[in-house]
Amino acid sequence: MLHELFEAPALDYVVVEVPQTELLAEGHPGPAGSIRIADALEARLRSTIANQ
Repeated sequence: MLHELFEAPALDYVVVEVPQTELLAEGHPGPAGSIRIADALEARLRSTIANQ
């Protein structure tokens, strides 16, 4: 799935492992999981901007 959605069209992406304890009952990230994802995205954006 990653290949078809991101690698094939050459899009940048970040893989974030969200522990089970940070997921809500239906499987979506809860508050802590959302912060984990946001932190990973921020780091990627900062490094991308710094390398331009």
